[in-house]
Amino acid sequence: MRSLSLGSLALVCLSGGATAQLTRPGDATGNELLMDYFFQETEQGIFAADANGTYVFTDFNEYVQSSFFTDHGLHCGSDRLPQFLALGTAADCNNSNTTIKAEYDPSGGVTYTIPVWVHVIMNKRGTLGAVSAARITQQMAALNRDFATLTDVKVVFTLAGTTSSKNNSWYSDGGTYYNSLARDVHNNLNIYTNTASGNLGYAYVPSGGGVVGNIWDRVVIYHAAFGDPAPYGFPYDEGKTTSHEVGHYLGLHHTFQGGCAAASGCANNGDLICDTPPEAAPHFSGCTDPMTCGNPDPIKNYMDYTDDFCMDTFSPNQANRMRCTIANIRTRIPTSVP
Repeated sequence: MRSLSLGSLALVCLSGGATAQLTRPGDATGNELLMDYFFQETEQGIFAADANGTYVFTDFNEYVQSSFFTDHGLHCGSDRLPQFLALGTAADCNNSNTTIKAEYDPSGGVTYTIPVWVHVIMNKRGTLGAVSAARITQQMAALNRDFATLTDVKVVFTLAGTTSSKNNSWYSDGGTYYNSLARDVHNNLNIYTNTASGNLGYAYVPSGGGVVGNIWDRVVIYHAAFGDPAPYGFPYDEGKTTSHEVGHYLGLHHTFQGGCAAASGCANNGDLICDTPPEAAPHFSGCTDPMTCGNPDPIKNYMDYTDDFCMDTFSPNQANRMRCTIANIRTRIPTSVP
């Protein structure tokens, strides 16, 4: 990593100047993420800036290993979406409550089948961001594997179609690319691969009105973390970034939300899930458990930030909440009775 002056960064970045103030780029770029940093990936490397300085990284691997990535919490950008904390009317699985009911339990229930459109976005020359058809197939298999691991959520994913685009702004996660690319957001999960604004991925948590049915309702994944094996390599090479973000799409929050929230009222605080023990902070590591709240942390859960090889479970209550989200909020997802 090299540090540059902001003036130097402006010369090498395709977009011109870089600013580090908190911005909501939706009005200018079509990106709704609230950003207190600048990020851009080019063929020359990755350029980043914040209030403390400006930096050049050789590649995404060096960037992910940096304090810039961890200090800004850039594993998942869902918390930066403006609607994240202002949603919800569905009483059983809104943004402040999870009510576990037998009718949402996967056992003996219907199977939900989610059609997926994958939109591959490359830079204009096509030299960055390419995702092969084989890798898309592998990622679909990984999704189905992860949603049937330990707790079978009885949600399956089928590939409805793909698109491929070459556009520098869209590749940089700017511009309202979803206006042009999205396919029937009511009935399909739309996944976009690009730079994800420097995150590994992000997605909206629906939890009620304001998200479902809007054309910007989507999952965004950093292109090199998409697939199994993903070309990013260890530790984000098993496609579990996508499973994490689809968890958000189906109503789940991060396991570390709320920190060491009290066990009493666990359905109304923290991640709103009672069978995921609270943890003080996300884990950017393997399977070493620091027990940050005096109990085992849920480091193997898909909704933490641990390395892909460590993640292998959604909890039963998470499965119940996801199925509640489909039944009450994402109501146009198809069902099939076993």
